[in-house]
Amino acid sequence: QSLVEDASGAIWVTDSQEVIKRLSTHSAPQHDHKIRLPTGAWRLMRDGHGQIWAAAFGGGLMRVRNPLDQSAIIERVEYEHRLAGSPRSLYEDREGNIWVGMRGGLLRLSESAFSSVSQLEGLTNEGVRTATVDSDGNVWVATGHGLNKFSSTGRTSYSVSQTMALHSDRRGTLWISAAQQISQFVNGRFVPVGVPDAVRTSRVMALTTDFDGTLWLCTALKGVMSWNGKELTRFDEKSELADRACQSILTDKQGRVWIGFLSGGVALYERGAFRSF
Repeated sequence: QSLVEDASGAIWVTDSQEVIKRLSTHSAPQHDHKIRLPTGAWRLMRDGHGQIWAAAFGGGLMRVRNPLDQSAIIERVEYEHRLAGSPRSLYEDREGNIWVGMRGGLLRLSESAFSSVSQLEGLTNEGVRTATVDSDGNVWVATGHGLNKFSSTGRTSYSVSQTMALHSDRRGTLWISAAQQISQFVNGRFVPVGVPDAVRTSRVMALTTDFDGTLWLCTALKGVMSWNGKELTRFDEKSELADRACQSILTDKQGRVWIGFLSGGVALYERGAFRSF
């Protein structure tokens, strides 16, 4: 009734007895115990992950996981709690949703947007402090006594205590502001960044870098400061900034620096001048 090609170029066909078979070997994958044979498929489709889906009328909706493996198994996908009817057609859209045409309606299957993780290293009753995404797509999550990195290969935990602020700059360098120091994560190591003693790193709430490479510090005690590697600039003469506790800071795509204050309000730094909102 239907044909589909797997990622290796092999052809799979519907089978009236065992749902689906590989044409070259005449072999059918193992079956989940929920599938009662004989059951024949009606329509087949390969999705973007290489899995093969089968709409099997009275047999329901099925999927062959890892069809290229010797241990491939065909499993039944439960859908009856959402919509009653027999699956007849299959389609995958550009976002990876699987659409199933039913005798009785249309069913959409979507991957979960979130996955659960185990206990984060360093998680205390203070919870998660801050998080960011670096240039490689890794997600960094700071807890009270640890820094967790989530990548495509898994999770790595670093013993970095009291991280309050994270920032990934335009060059892809990750900046970390913790209780004891400000550092950069370079080649798998935390490299300290020398900043003046006037900067109390334990009170840095957020940080960013502008297009000139200047480091901007958002502090809870002394407001906004900037450090170009040689000179620390305070903005005491600016009434809209002076001694105002700063909660968040961001450099936008135009190179402008946005500053959010704990007491409310926003300031914008652009071309050497500040503007208040």
